[in-house]
Amino acid sequence: MRYAEIVLHADNDVLFRGQGTRSVLLHRTSMQRLVSLGLDVCALDRWERMQRRTPEVIARVFTTSEIAWAGQEAQSLARLWTIKEAFTKALGTGFAGLAYRDIEVTFNASGVLVRCPLHAMTEEQALYQGQIFLFGEEGLSGALVCLWREPIDGEGVQTTRIVLELRRAPASLCATRRRKRDAERLLVRQAVCSAVTRLFSREHGGRLAIWKMQNGRPFLYRAQDGSMFPLSLSHCSGWAAVTFGNVPVFSLQERPRRVDMISLYANR
Repeated sequence: MRYAEIVLHADNDVLFRGQGTRSVLLHRTSMQRLVSLGLDVCALDRWERMQRRTPEVIARVFTTSEIAWAGQEAQSLARLWTIKEAFTKALGTGFAGLAYRDIEVTFNASGVLVRCPLHAMTEEQALYQGQIFLFGEEGLSGALVCLWREPIDGEGVQTTRIVLELRRAPASLCATRRRKRDAERLLVRQAVCSAVTRLFSREHGGRLAIWKMQNGRPFLYRAQDGSMFPLSLSHCSGWAAVTFGNVPVFSLQERPRRVDMISLYANR
């Protein structure tokens, strides 16, 4: 199998402050254009339980070098998992057609090096520049991956803003699996509403909705001009996170033909 290696340049860890709601706005001024975002959050107790109940799963998910780096630390295993998930989400494929071990994560002086099979990405994607933000709270690990393309002739410097919202449900709402799932769905909706308010002014926001492409990849859709903005969602164990950028990746006329127009959220 042939592989490509993508360097995800690391920025300083995103630190959240406060209780219940965490929010951060990232700015980047560059010639490069934001193409996609991938976000994942993972509770540490998920890997603690897995180590106790089904330790053989770790060998199916992580490569030998990843296990050597992580050891038996649930925090390190969760960190590796969130990076794998966030990267495949940014590609727009998830793990479809891939084994978990096909994606290998290593750390170097520049940040994170991700090895990925060539068949899992397009020729254009293999040339993207990567950026990663690692974040966490007590009991939680998170990763945000941003993929950027080089400018096309005529494109100048552009300021891109990316909002990241992280929320946690009170323990009282997570007493059962069903209540926890319902709480996470509510948190996602609240996080989207908050992020929209932070990123778009009322006059420039317009009517917004989340649409899913046929492969499941979500975008934030603006009805007034058909613009679609990169977006990623994640939730786990009573936590929910959402991120999207303020620069559209394509317009109504340019978007892929097959789109499931599912309105998951709309600001009215």
